[in-house]
Amino acid sequence: MERKEVIKIIQDLYKVHKKLSTVGIILRDKYLLLSIRKEFNSTLKDLFLEGNSNFLDDSIVINIQRCLALRNHLKLNKKDLHNKRIFDLYQNKLFRFIFYHKKKSDSLNKLKKINLETLEILLNKYFLV
Repeated sequence: MERKEVIKIIQDLYKVHKKLSTVGIILRDKYLLLSIRKEFNSTLKDLFLEGNSNFLDDSIVINIQRCLALRNHLKLNKKDLHNKRIFDLYQNKLFRFIFYHKKKSDSLNKLKKINLETLEILLNKYFLV
């Protein structure tokens, strides 16, 4: 397979499955691309970024989803102090991830104020969760 074909397949699979790790497994099983690094001298993420600048790292997406789930849980259970502490830890971890990845991602650079509401809007815009 050629590089352009693989990039198109990666982008199509990413639109459906939302995670590069899942896309890599599908490429291995269905398209028999055992090692993208050996065939194209670049990673799966690099191939995806060649055609797409609006990319959120999987770790950011997972942490946004965790924070939103914990926030909804804490709205219902206001006295749950243990999960309130966990929510604070996840939120701080998320903001550190965003600070680190803000230089690389166009979608994160557009954010002026970073809080869970704006991140929820960003997640709904790109991933339709």
